[in-house]
Amino acid sequence: MSSYGRMQLLLGSIQTTRAFEYIVGVCNLGRFNPQALSNTVWAYATADMHHPQLFEKVANHIAESDSLDRSDPQALSNIVWAYATAGINHPRLFEKVANHIAESDGLGRFNSQNLSNIVWAYATANVRHPKLFEKVANHIAGLETWIDSSSKSFQFSMGVCYCSSSSSRAVSESCRGCHPT
Repeated sequence: MSSYGRMQLLLGSIQTTRAFEYIVGVCNLGRFNPQALSNTVWAYATADMHHPQLFEKVANHIAESDSLDRSDPQALSNIVWAYATAGINHPRLFEKVANHIAESDGLGRFNSQNLSNIVWAYATANVRHPKLFEKVANHIAGLETWIDSSSKSFQFSMGVCYCSSSSSRAVSESCRGCHPT
């Protein structure tokens, strides 16, 4: 690696550390909008940067918030994906997000990638939430087409989290090819 490359890496590391210290030092994360928090944990997980204090602070903020109504499907998807990718299972965070999705009016705002990432995150984090998976399964069963380049991954995740403990024919049938019962 060139000295310029090493300098860029060092500067990136310093900037990342400063961002981490700033966010952890902020007393009230309410100053951040949901997309900013989502992007932050997504970036740290994607870069494989482990900052447990940052993840804990963001998770506690989300879990303690009154509502997730300001969070769009992409933000919700990115949040749980980031925690699963980072190997951080924060039960209250996963419960809060799952309850919000399960109690929402519908999943029409969620695209196939959002739903795939959410289901994958819960499977990866080994978090069970039957109401969430029932809602996702019923939504997908009602679609005329399901366009997703990772449909086998989605089916497997649904199978891991849902098929073995449910009598839902729609999900069980869709999982059969990748998750033997």
